[in-house]
Amino acid sequence: VKQAVLTEMWGNESESFALFPDYITRFEAADRANKAYISTRLDGTFEAIFFCPGGLQKAGAHLRGFTAIDGTHTKSR
Repeated sequence: VKQAVLTEMWGNESESFALFPDYITRFEAADRANKAYISTRLDGTFEAIFFCPGGLQKAGAHLRGFTAIDGTHTKSR
């Protein structure tokens, strides 16, 4: 019963992941500068997805460079 309620609330994961290819097609069609990539394992299961709106790519070219150095590993007690 609990699993049926959770599935009703949140949906089925495999059905949701199956919608990604169509969403990527529509996302890229909305703006030619939009980029999206999906990664699956050899058995076809979902691994990762990446979305980058075209406007974000263009804005990134105007950002100031940033370098971060984390030296916490060099401290001792």
